[in-house]
Amino acid sequence: AFGGQTIVLNFHDHYSGVNKPYLLKSENQTPDIIEKYIGWCASKNVTIKHFHTDNAKAFISKLSRAAIARHGAHLTTICENEPRQNGVCERQWRTMGRDVRALLADSRLPKSYWWLALQHSCHISSLLPWRSDNSMSGWRAFTGKKPSVGWVRVWGCLCYPKLYNRQSKVHEQSERHIFFGLAPDPQWIRALASSPTHLTFGS
Repeated sequence: AFGGQTIVLNFHDHYSGVNKPYLLKSENQTPDIIEKYIGWCASKNVTIKHFHTDNAKAFISKLSRAAIARHGAHLTTICENEPRQNGVCERQWRTMGRDVRALLADSRLPKSYWWLALQHSCHISSLLPWRSDNSMSGWRAFTGKKPSVGWVRVWGCLCYPKLYNRQSKVHEQSERHIFFGLAPDPQWIRALASSPTHLTFGS
């Protein structure tokens, strides 16, 4: 997996439908990821008031509860052995799994790129217009701002990002890469050189 990280923790906003997944190496990182998610929401001028989860020990631990309470939010859980009470998130996992399989199958890329496919799936789903209101999308409902879609491409397609670290002015300004979606910094995209050695970023 990516740096030995194999655990996915996903936050789903019930109103907007926006998903924000994080990759963890250990469930002990959960309190730190909660803090990170709350900080990310704050950067979008979103205040979290309520967390609802199943009874996973990592999320209901004292440290996780303290992280949530420290920001003025409260935590509720489902009843034991009643997964239907967490049905919204369970359906999100099913949808995300389906999307990841479809992206990997269509691109014919190795399954080891599943995490990049999952992130792209969440980005795209937040841009889709609502059935009840075509002028509204998940991202717009979450942030109050109209999302930018100029970066959207078919996941796994060829792309030619501008190279900023050329050896000289006579060297190529771009090379063939594979498009992997939006980077954590929204001004950049992820792309892998056609002779894969490492991920690079292009504007």
